[in-house]
Amino acid sequence: MRILLPAFLLFALLASAAEAKTPSCTRGGAKLEAADGKVRVVRKKLELPKQRTRREALMACWTSSGKRKTIVLEEDLGDDLVTHSALEIVDERYVGIVTDFVGGVSESRSAAVWDAKTRRRLHASKACDVDQGDFSGVDDVAFLPRGGMAMSCRKLLLFRTGATKTPEQLEAGGVRSLAVTRHSHFFIARLYWTLEDGAVKFLDLS
Repeated sequence: MRILLPAFLLFALLASAAEAKTPSCTRGGAKLEAADGKVRVVRKKLELPKQRTRREALMACWTSSGKRKTIVLEEDLGDDLVTHSALEIVDERYVGIVTDFVGGVSESRSAAVWDAKTRRRLHASKACDVDQGDFSGVDDVAFLPRGGMAMSCRKLLLFRTGATKTPEQLEAGGVRSLAVTRHSHFFIARLYWTLEDGAVKFLDLS
């Protein structure tokens, strides 16, 4: 017992010292936006270049390392461009983010999934960068378990997991809204989507 007690105290001191050296996710004046598990998403104001009225970085951070990665740069140019984002943390690791860019009568929307632990972008909505008149980009998006993402831009595209390189096409057109259940009693994530004629379809994600 006399030997174990000093060893335990030494271990506790070393652990405390290591924790103290880990940079805070909110360092440099960043403000907390969302948190789940070891994931933190923070917002930090940046210096304003000429003509910019707002410039802020949204960063994903992994608390064990304190390492951050900018996942979206929001910039406003008065009424000529207004940028705003919505985010979602999935599986206490992945950060899904949807960003709207509004300028005049036009609007574009992009989506992406980031791995907060590795600081890598897993998916982006480039396949939905389609001009639809005054609107371009994704119509709707659903962030899935294991870093997956489903997105609609009339057609429906699916990245099943974070490791999926090329999206599969589930529908060729006529897709409206998306939804996903991740907390089913039956432990099966299910993706739902509606079509223009009101039909509802679903896919179980194994």
